[in-house]
Amino acid sequence: MASDPSLPPENRIESLAELLKKHDYLDLAGKINHSKEIFPKHTGGYCDVYTGHLVADPSYKVAIKVFRGTDKPGDIKTIERWLNREAVVWHKLKHENVLSFLGLAPDLGRFEACPALISPYCTNGTVGDYVQNSNPPIETRLSLARVARGMEYLHEQDVIHGDLKPSNVLMSDENKPLVCDFGRSSILYTRGFTTKFAGSTRYQAPELFPPENNVTITPNKCSDICAFGLTAFEVWTGKPPFSEIIYDHSVMMHITGGNTLQLPSPPPGMADRLWPILSPCFSITPENRPTIQELVQSLESCVQQS
Repeated sequence: MASDPSLPPENRIESLAELLKKHDYLDLAGKINHSKEIFPKHTGGYCDVYTGHLVADPSYKVAIKVFRGTDKPGDIKTIERWLNREAVVWHKLKHENVLSFLGLAPDLGRFEACPALISPYCTNGTVGDYVQNSNPPIETRLSLARVARGMEYLHEQDVIHGDLKPSNVLMSDENKPLVCDFGRSSILYTRGFTTKFAGSTRYQAPELFPPENNVTITPNKCSDICAFGLTAFEVWTGKPPFSEIIYDHSVMMHITGGNTLQLPSPPPGMADRLWPILSPCFSITPENRPTIQELVQSLESCVQQS
């Protein structure tokens, strides 16, 4: 994705009217019927997700992503910038393995500056939920490697996801994996359009851990590859990376001590094929990790052999 002059500078926040006009977002005000749940279906670091449906088609369920309210003006500006960034990245992405962005609903946000983001609602939940609840056979788990196709598309668009993990991959009603949540994403080669990293430790590339030398490394394609490999590991084995370690801080210390993820014992099905593909993703040296194009080719070859 080339540098986009329409992106807002780091020090200026676009108004809702500017967002809708300049970025050609669909204004869904009055077009979404909120289900009015007391509690959200899902919660994240700074937002909640509720359900609803299109007024014109009640059978079409949607997810309503709203940002949590705050009494601090500075926090509102920060949240507004997060929304702008996510919407700018997300609305340009069109791929069968990326969750669709339907538009903004100004009337459903918790405060005027931050409208709700609307997307299709996936009743199957996240890929982590799907694996835990249905315990699919190894062949089905292997088919979920289509997540790699979504990541390949992002990297072709020069978009870094920055926070890939099982909870950020949804399962469509047709059991198709969809990469979602672009609140931590960044666009390469676009001045002023980066984001501070706050990924989940178990799915985080080691070079992104808090540095001792105060040299911060921003998420990049190599770190996305590590996160993809760790996510794929959980889909394959049904267990989170480093599941034997309880605390995330201990996981960080374990990895910074030079330890990498090991093949479980007894090994899961198809270990002879999958482990040689996934284990290079966890390399301590980012340059030794495969590209997403190489991963797609290897995984699809593995699928064809199964």
